[in-house]
Amino acid sequence: MPDTPLRSGFVNQIEGMHKRTQSQQDRLKAVTDACFSLTESELPPIEFINMIGSDTQVHFKAAMTSFFHEFAVRFNLTPSSRVLDIGSGCGRVGLPFSIFLKDGKYYGVDVWKDGVDWCNTHIAPSNPNVEFHHMQAANNYYADDYNPSVENEYTLGFIPKKGLDFAFAISVFTHLTPKDSQDYLNELGRTLDDEGAAFLTCFIIDDFFFRHVERTGMHRAVKQQGDSGFYQGYAGQDFFGGYTRKLWEEMLTKAGLRTIGHELGSWASKPGARVYQDTFVVMRAKGR
Repeated sequence: MPDTPLRSGFVNQIEGMHKRTQSQQDRLKAVTDACFSLTESELPPIEFINMIGSDTQVHFKAAMTSFFHEFAVRFNLTPSSRVLDIGSGCGRVGLPFSIFLKDGKYYGVDVWKDGVDWCNTHIAPSNPNVEFHHMQAANNYYADDYNPSVENEYTLGFIPKKGLDFAFAISVFTHLTPKDSQDYLNELGRTLDDEGAAFLTCFIIDDFFFRHVERTGMHRAVKQQGDSGFYQGYAGQDFFGGYTRKLWEEMLTKAGLRTIGHELGSWASKPGARVYQDTFVVMRAKGR
């Protein structure tokens, strides 16, 4: 009989996974601690924080660490990962990535110039692998009146083909027209690496939505544009853009992307929802 009990390959594999997970958790804890120790002068102005939906600096810190931790764990990100943040705002998630990444890369993009300028002044200098880019919008209907006759042209030429391991857009496609959404999806199809993934949130118009409107009276202003499958309502920061699942999947396919995961959102009383908006995890289509 052997002096020590035999161990299966599965047990050895689990032990290795535990060591790797512990190492990752140590890195994430260090980032979380660093974020919560940021002083008032190291955070965006409170009016910027309010603009992106946080009422206090404490809530801003909680949101930044929550999003960052979920992305890092779910998508197995490392300090060498290449990341795109569509709608980077005033650095809510850019801040933790600037601390976490070493030889990786972070790109933040937004149409909000004041937020981008703040990030370039206060975040980018701390990490040469962190960049923030202002996306010029000829029709910035998030801030001004929507003009349907003026189209934007969004491209991410500063990111090489297959130059990303992970991308995310939190509450961005919910404020975009189909043309603008398609531009960003096309760029994701170009820039995601073969094993890369993107986490996207949106409003999917479905039976749950219509029942929610009938039951609560909410969102009666949201109307389909012709028979396009695109639903629009409100103005300014409340601009609402929603898509039928059919249209959304057609847009992904056109961009060379495929859905590998989908969760319902609670915004329209959808059952079993864990988060507010509908969420999709997408990858490049096979053979692209």
